[in-house]
Amino acid sequence: MKPKIIALMIFLWFLAACTPEATAPTPEIESRPTIIATAVAAATETIAPTASAVPTTSTPETAVPEPPAFTPRFDRYLPFSAAEGGTNSLTGLVRQGDGWQLERIPYPPGPVNEELGHALAIDSTGSDYAVATDRLLARTFAGGAGPDNLAAGKLFIVDLATETVEIIVPENIVSASWAPNGLDFAYILATDETYELRWRTADGADRWLAAGVPHTLEVSPDGRFVAFTRETGYDLDGNAPGLYVVSIETGLETQISSLDRAGYGGVGAYWRPHWTPDGSQVFLFATADDDRAATPHEAGYVWAATDGSFSHFLPEMAFLALFDKPLREPENRLCLDAPALFAANMMVAGIGECQPFASIPENSQPVYFSLDPQTGAVSLTNVLPLTSSAQLLTWDVPGESVLLLDDGVVFSQSVPAVATTLHFDRFLPFAEVEGSGNNLTGLIQQADGWQLATMPYPGGTYSTDSDYAPATNRLLAWRFAGGAGPGHIAVGSLAIIDVATEDEQVMVAENVVAAGWAPNGLDFAYILATPETYELRWRTPDGDDQLLAVDVPHSLRVSPDGRFVAFTRESHYEVPNTPPGLYVVDIETGVETQISPLDRAGYGGTGLYWKPHWTPDGSQVFLYATADDDRAATPHEEGYAWAAADGSFNHFLPTSSFRAFFNEEPLTNPDYVRCLGEPALFAANSMVLPVGECPPMGMVYPETVKFAYFPLDAQTGTVELVNIVPGFESARLLTWDVPGESVLLLDEGEVVRVDIE
Repeated sequence: MKPKIIALMIFLWFLAACTPEATAPTPEIESRPTIIATAVAAATETIAPTASAVPTTSTPETAVPEPPAFTPRFDRYLPFSAAEGGTNSLTGLVRQGDGWQLERIPYPPGPVNEELGHALAIDSTGSDYAVATDRLLARTFAGGAGPDNLAAGKLFIVDLATETVEIIVPENIVSASWAPNGLDFAYILATDETYELRWRTADGADRWLAAGVPHTLEVSPDGRFVAFTRETGYDLDGNAPGLYVVSIETGLETQISSLDRAGYGGVGAYWRPHWTPDGSQVFLFATADDDRAATPHEAGYVWAATDGSFSHFLPEMAFLALFDKPLREPENRLCLDAPALFAANMMVAGIGECQPFASIPENSQPVYFSLDPQTGAVSLTNVLPLTSSAQLLTWDVPGESVLLLDDGVVFSQSVPAVATTLHFDRFLPFAEVEGSGNNLTGLIQQADGWQLATMPYPGGTYSTDSDYAPATNRLLAWRFAGGAGPGHIAVGSLAIIDVATEDEQVMVAENVVAAGWAPNGLDFAYILATPETYELRWRTPDGDDQLLAVDVPHSLRVSPDGRFVAFTRESHYEVPNTPPGLYVVDIETGVETQISPLDRAGYGGTGLYWKPHWTPDGSQVFLYATADDDRAATPHEEGYAWAAADGSFNHFLPTSSFRAFFNEEPLTNPDYVRCLGEPALFAANSMVLPVGECPPMGMVYPETVKFAYFPLDAQTGTVELVNIVPGFESARLLTWDVPGESVLLLDEGEVVRVDIE
């Protein structure tokens, strides 16, 4: 099989090189760039739908010939199949009873047509097959046309049963794609001024859909829309580059992603937009680009909602970072096999080993990835329990099961939508509930609400020396092994632990003080002790490691959008070069801002409670500080630093200002004192706190508690008490439901949602 693939790669490179104004040669289908992902997906800007005036240019209305009645040749077409013998054959599946049979036929041999004057050369890169009518929509490349002199030629339909040929458009066709009915189709016509995206129906009606569409297109599964790209390097007729969807009925187009592929790729099936079977989402593969596009990007997938409601970029490395099995050959690398299968909020792709200069693996393991449309995070949900020789073909039931080929037999394999181990939808780092002990505690979303769940920390880790990432179900753990740095702070190694498998990978061998995940569960910040200082550093999945700040001895936390790190500088740690306080640093630019001068002076720890707390919208930061009347230059009582992330305001909120609202209430136990419990929940200009009674010698969670909602005045720093949640004196505060509006409580074993106003 491999020699045939190599021959195909050479042919496709030759084809790309012969195309006028050719893009960088990129192999088609089997030899496509690899894919694999689980990282933070960068959201890309979307543009509201805009209607465009339809130009007056037209093409001859030649009726598309209706096919005779027939029994479909295939029940499922496999455009990407590289099964043995299928390199340049039409390949598909035929239903046989309860199973499937793989079938293939050669592309038509190219009957001589008098109008064309030569035999037709048809292959997978220059045609589109319609299962519904057993016909090929094929084009011949006969020269360059349009503003960019793109390869163009005639468009014709070939009936496979009779091998009859009908010319539909006589010249200047760049690309074409069937509608699902196998009668209507979309195509790109080169004119002197632009590249027109057009729609042709079976009765010969032909109309314009969009201009400045030079390259690639695909009709939606319901035949109502066409997805297409605009790319720099081509004439775009004044339009912005990106991925678009146009309504065939109305002509209303929507830019659903601003990513610019900048001409890297081809016109074959692999490079086209990929619709999910329900038509709700579109995927588009893009090679790495650091020279053509205005915004460089690595290799990966654009993933966007058809209605433009979200758009993300899924880097190839994000998938690879989740599949950390050891390589059989050290010189090889992990890579994705073709095809990848797409459904709403998910992908299935084969992952295997590629040799250094190859882009397809010898063997691969199908892996199921779930995708978060809100954050763009990728999670490895399941590795299908199959032999490495099994080849992924297509969906059986989209999102539920796939069809695979192994040893000549086609079979269905379910893709469970549940992880093999517990995986939280909401992590509860501060939970102190029955059975939590030294367990990871979180919430799992269920149809009728939330379920509290726990699981042991793997590998001997603890809540005080690790950080959990729900997006990837992994722990960032540091092992204390001595002291280092100017202040001789406790340090150790830093490792990533996969909670599902308990596999451990050491990331930094020594001298790490603390660390924290980015929301994507792939990037992380950490503090490294050196003989001269404490460095705040940033590490990405591809191994890039950059310095963000110095003299950062103690505590950090990454912002909810993954763009900033909040950290403290504190006296008492032998870092006199910079003033103490609470800071925010921009990860991209390295610009730092002191947002509060409060000096914790080393009182506290490295656990989650002592870290800076971002509000969910990332606009503000809170930091707890114990009372200090001996170390800090400016003594202060116990309380919270509260500051805007952009430095526009900062205040200190003493805990006494919250307790003062309850001073007139008598204590039920005169030996106790009024206290604040954990956790405090923070949102922009507001806090929710448990308030109760505690023993005087040390704070514990109050036996009976009231949950108080406090709005905060950003101008004056004053605190108000607006509401006390009634009826839950024995409950536990867990986390926000909707930040600033409702909270989740644990009451008698049930998770309860409560409005705070």
